[in-house]
Amino acid sequence: MNRRNRAFTMWNTDEFGWQEFNDPLYKTIPYFIGVRAGRAYGVFFDNTWRSVFDFGKESPDYFSFGAEGGEMNYYFFAGPTPKDVVSAYTALVGRSLLPPALDVGLPAKPLQLLSRSIGPRHRADHAE
Repeated sequence: MNRRNRAFTMWNTDEFGWQEFNDPLYKTIPYFIGVRAGRAYGVFFDNTWRSVFDFGKESPDYFSFGAEGGEMNYYFFAGPTPKDVVSAYTALVGRSLLPPALDVGLPAKPLQLLSRSIGPRHRADHAE
């Protein structure tokens, strides 16, 4: 997603009729990835206050970010690839665990085999 020449307020807002380009954003994660001279980089702004990310709206020569209060803690992740940047970011903030296979609807064949082997026994155990 190219967000050049735009600025965004980072403040969770539950707004009726929210659209992709509404501001402030519905859900905020103060992190972005950019590419310059063929190398990817990322910035994570670790601040819980209302903040603003300016991706060249004020000036096409630079990006900027800041907050109304709190500490100015940020992390810079150097690529060279977007995959490297995301890996470094998730190493800092944590990675999601994969859900159990049954929760994501993976092939039902194992369930069919299981139901064939358990089903008759279960019916026999609960017959009147």
